[in-house]
Amino acid sequence: MNEEWFYREDGENVGPVSQQELQTHFQQDGVSPDTLVWKEGMDDWLPYTRIASLHEDDGEYATCAVSGERWPKADLIPFGDRWVTAENKGILAQRMEETGGAVPSASGFDPKTAAFAEHGNTGKIASITLIATCVLSLASLPYLFMEIDLVNPAIGSQIISGLSQILSIVTIVFYLIWKVRSARNAQVFAPETMRMSPGWCAGFYFIPIAAFWKPYEGMKQIVESSFDAEQVEGACRLTLTWWLLWMGSITIAIVASFFTTSQVMSAALAGEAETAYRYPVSGVILMLAATALSVAAAVTLIKLIRSITAVQRQKMGLSS
Repeated sequence: MNEEWFYREDGENVGPVSQQELQTHFQQDGVSPDTLVWKEGMDDWLPYTRIASLHEDDGEYATCAVSGERWPKADLIPFGDRWVTAENKGILAQRMEETGGAVPSASGFDPKTAAFAEHGNTGKIASITLIATCVLSLASLPYLFMEIDLVNPAIGSQIISGLSQILSIVTIVFYLIWKVRSARNAQVFAPETMRMSPGWCAGFYFIPIAAFWKPYEGMKQIVESSFDAEQVEGACRLTLTWWLLWMGSITIAIVASFFTTSQVMSAALAGEAETAYRYPVSGVILMLAATALSVAAAVTLIKLIRSITAVQRQKMGLSS
């Protein structure tokens, strides 16, 4: 398929033209080496001389192994039989460490297929446990309308609570593994966009205050680095929706817990209830709202996991 290129001339965008037409125009001095050119899929306009696919090797220029851009060799650093810009040297070194010392090709990272397949399994496991957790959350709703025995809680309530805690731990573990691997892939696709390290993409969940927005920033960078220009806007909206639903469910659950705890303590101090209580109406309403938001957030996250996994596998040349 012929690629359609545009170039700027006298402040105006000219095109579309085929790659052959653009190269012919350059050879006839219609396009200078510094003329900005662009095609669909590029993040920004770049000088003609920086686009490796438009040139044959002439000995004076080389292609950066990380960005894929063409530079004069005087501006690059040799790395084995590859070349890299100074700003991308650290990224290339990290990729070499991940591949056991092999220098990745100039076109991008050479993925370990087996490890990447495991990336897909972590997302599937996290999604399955998320669904199971949502089912248990819905199964616990009837207990909001029952009298709760503080000394001998109902066996059903205990089972649901125990299973929920186990599934939550499993979900967190596999979700964080999935996110770290997705972040590593995103660094390959767009290192200039994926600025947060894979470790911190998971670690910020455990940092007070920062946990309220940093995990969202990490996921947003994964999305922006993975999706093409025509898809990224919708994926970013889905990411924001997921985070607002998740934060909303947590906030409402905390408020509901405060109302319930206050009611129980007041009743106990007044001698009205020592071993049993009912959830206050306000607490029930808030818990119902928190559950609804948490289920919606889980569904949105599952959709996000599936879409990111699919697009990353596609970019890596693997079946979805």
